[in-house]
Amino acid sequence: MKDQRLNYAGIGGAVAGVVGLLGIYADWWETDTTVYHGTADISGQLALAMSIGLFAFGAAYVLSSDQRIRRAMGALMTLFAVVLTLACVWGLQRADNVAPGASTQVGLWVSLLGGVMGIAASMLAVKYASDEDASADSGDERMSAIGGTEHRGPWSGQRLCQSRVEAEASQVVGSRCPAVGDLAVPGVNPRTVK
Repeated sequence: MKDQRLNYAGIGGAVAGVVGLLGIYADWWETDTTVYHGTADISGQLALAMSIGLFAFGAAYVLSSDQRIRRAMGALMTLFAVVLTLACVWGLQRADNVAPGASTQVGLWVSLLGGVMGIAASMLAVKYASDEDASADSGDERMSAIGGTEHRGPWSGQRLCQSRVEAEASQVVGSRCPAVGDLAVPGVNPRTVK
């Protein structure tokens, strides 16, 4: 991200994955004689996979600085959080399939909480992505309003103006927008560059 704020979306996704994982290894179902973890049924195994994926994609969202990669990680966080939540709801319905007369325990509710936290974190990731798109679009609108498009020089990272009118206007205002011919590049004649 452009600013240096804490990345709450990625942190929330990673924490939601850990919460879901902790709930899976706590007790999901119980009978009079036996306690069952989430992995005793296919719904818990699915929730386990989704918790690990939610943690991984949340951590990748935090560590990545590329906007396109963050957008993909945010979409994957959303998918895994929704499937984790649905797997927990499915686990609520499958108590009798694990053992006759089994009742749900607190671990299932903790995993469900992890799924809901993951959905909230992914909604925050979508908000961050829309904020980044809005800031990028506002820069494009400013450039199109004065008849040019923004380019960056590959050797300096300095913004270039597409038109001479834009360069002259920026000099009047005092911003830094040199025209292509105004840059001194070693070994390149700026008058021949088109």
